[in-house]
Amino acid sequence: MQCLGSNSSWADDKVPMPLNEGQFQAIHDLFNFSWFKRLWVRQEIGLANEEAIIMCGNDVIDWWRFGNAIFCICWKPRNYSKAGELTSRLLFLYDLVRDRFRLGGIGYAELLRNQAKLKCADPRDRVFAVLSMCREDEMGGNIKVDYSKTVEQVYRDFTLKQIMHMHSLEILSSCALNSEGGLGQLPSWVPDWRRPVLPKRLHGHHACGNSQANVKYDGERTLSVTGVKVASVSQMEAISQFRASDGSFTNKTIVNCIERCVRFWDNSKERTASQGYNGLAPIETKVKDLICVLLGCQTLMVLRPTEDGTFALVGECYCDGIMDGAPLLGAPPNGFEFAWNNEGSGEPVAAYIDRQSGMVHIEDPRLVGTALLPSSHIEPPGNKETNLVSI
Repeated sequence: MQCLGSNSSWADDKVPMPLNEGQFQAIHDLFNFSWFKRLWVRQEIGLANEEAIIMCGNDVIDWWRFGNAIFCICWKPRNYSKAGELTSRLLFLYDLVRDRFRLGGIGYAELLRNQAKLKCADPRDRVFAVLSMCREDEMGGNIKVDYSKTVEQVYRDFTLKQIMHMHSLEILSSCALNSEGGLGQLPSWVPDWRRPVLPKRLHGHHACGNSQANVKYDGERTLSVTGVKVASVSQMEAISQFRASDGSFTNKTIVNCIERCVRFWDNSKERTASQGYNGLAPIETKVKDLICVLLGCQTLMVLRPTEDGTFALVGECYCDGIMDGAPLLGAPPNGFEFAWNNEGSGEPVAAYIDRQSGMVHIEDPRLVGTALLPSSHIEPPGNKETNLVSI
């Protein structure tokens, strides 16, 4: 065994790791151990105390040192023939280690999404295994482990209780319409945690303002929510896929991607203003699907009308220019721009920058002078078309 701790290049994220092919292969083999792929291991790691260790044969390492090693390997260049495969494993373990150091501040949605590729014998455990790790303010103490329920009942009840307790539809971001079937008869508004790859949530949006969800449940399969139709899908084009696992990507690759995105949106501004919106939608989206804002949901949702008068939830989407509450409240006043304020402790909060004065306002300027501002929650505005949408 070779000691590399005294090598100062480890602290430089621009210098490749001083390891040969065999040493990289040993690290790769370690990270591929089946222990890291077990669902319940996430709970074991997350609830372990500060003195927790990892043992492999006769070798022992403190958990925090192991975590630091993963962070280091993640961000340093690697001269390794299987760099793409190793990157895929590192990103998975990075989430595992990050959750360990953030215990107490992890949301249920992120925990459930991060466990999608982990293995378990009972699919109900995909919900039960994260209950002890979620923030108490999200759980409300009203979700119990009950193996007498079917998988469908566990997933549906968990989703409903989260929506009702949080007054939020954010959990719908994990839903994806499955065209192949075979994963049970879940309603489209219930995430199927058995899916090996869950939708990657769109962050940093404020489509519904500070509104709370307005929800009714029929006791069976239909969830009624309040929302506003923004547009319908008129045209779709596939975006060429970019797979990070194909190999290491460079800063030049990232710059090229950004330049292509800028050119795309610049070239589409005129068409967007005169004919509609440009955006990104789930792969299952079809022409004539509806783009909607739902109260209590910070991203836009794609809904598909069905023959019985209800809607199937296709998934979340992005439409340029209307992700800041404009469909509900109109555009911000001239000079104001939506932003996320990360000053202080806790998660970033929605805010508005007055470009003339440079001041940051937590209050939505569109609500100033109305009876809605003091409560910090908005109801469906009277001058907008709202509908009770059943999904």
